[in-house]
Amino acid sequence: MILVLNTTTKQFSIALLSDTGTLISEQVIMPLSSGSAFFIPSLDFLLRHSCNNIKDISCVVVAIGPGSFTGLKVALSVAKGICFSMNIPIIGVSSLEALAMQVAYSSIPVTAIIDSRKREYFFAQFEFKNGNLVRKTSDSCIKIEEFSKRFQKTLFIGNDYDSQANLIKEYIGKDALLAPSHLWHISAAHVGILGLKRLKKGDVDEILSLEPIYLRPPEIRKNPYGLRN
Repeated sequence: MILVLNTTTKQFSIALLSDTGTLISEQVIMPLSSGSAFFIPSLDFLLRHSCNNIKDISCVVVAIGPGSFTGLKVALSVAKGICFSMNIPIIGVSSLEALAMQVAYSSIPVTAIIDSRKREYFFAQFEFKNGNLVRKTSDSCIKIEEFSKRFQKTLFIGNDYDSQANLIKEYIGKDALLAPSHLWHISAAHVGILGLKRLKKGDVDEILSLEPIYLRPPEIRKNPYGLRN
C-alpha cells in the first residue's frame, strides 16, 4: 500500500493506493483557514478509516514542489518521519508533473502552473509521447506578463481555475486553451501514480537528503512584535 501526501497548494490532498495503482481512498480539502492545521487530522482520519494496519504501508510518495513553502515543509517532514520510523522508502514527485498527468493524452503540449504570489507562477511544460508523459522544460518561475511571449499552442492546467483562467485569457487571448475546470487541483492519486512508476524501477530517494523544490527564496516578513528570531 502506498501513502501519498500533497500540501504544495492551499488545497491539499492525501491518498492511499494499492501496489498496482488502484485508488483505495483520497481526500481533497480546501481549508477555510490555514491548511497545515487540518493536515494531520485529515491524515489520521484517512488511515483510521481506510488502512487496516499502518504496517501495510510500503512506501510514502510526497509532492516536493514547487508550491507553498510552509506546506512543502509540513508534508515532507511527516513523510520523512513515517519512512524513517517504519524503515520504508520515500519518493519525491514534482507537483507540476502531477498536475500535467491529470490531462490524459493531450495532442498538444501541456503547461502546468502553480501560483507563486506577486503575479508570478511556477511552471513546467510536458507532452505525451506514446501514452507517456515527457518533460519538455524544467520547473521554472515566470511573471504573468511574460506568458504571451513564452507559451504558444499549449493546454494550460493550474491549481486554481477561478483566479488563473481569466488571467491566462487576458495575457494569451480569449481563445487560450484551458483544461476542464474540475481538473485544476493537484490530485494525490496522480502524485502517487508517478511515484509508483519509480518504485517499480527501484528508483527511490534518500530520506535524509530529499529536499523541497523551492525555485525562489522565501519571503521574509517583518516580525510585527519587533522580536528577533
